[in-house]
Amino acid sequence: MQKVNLCEGCSKEKGVQDPTGFALADLLLGIGAAEDVGKLPLRAQRTLALSDRMKTLTENLKKAVEQENYETAADLRDQIKQLEHQLSE
Repeated sequence: MQKVNLCEGCSKEKGVQDPTGFALADLLLGIGAAEDVGKLPLRAQRTLALSDRMKTLTENLKKAVEQENYETAADLRDQIKQLEHQLSE
């Protein structure tokens, strides 16, 4: 099994107790896998950002309707439609 040496900062970030070495298999099996998403293509970053914005707007729309704030709800609906158009491009 191959050992990999990490700097002190990386070992803390990955949750490794011994920064002088750990099994490469441990890294491949998931140490820190949930935290490291790597680089995304620009189009994927844009789509992800728009999707996050869409989720926020949808939640706000539901709250506005529950509170019977229909003017705000209409504005949010319009913003959602614009985002849907951008996502389809």
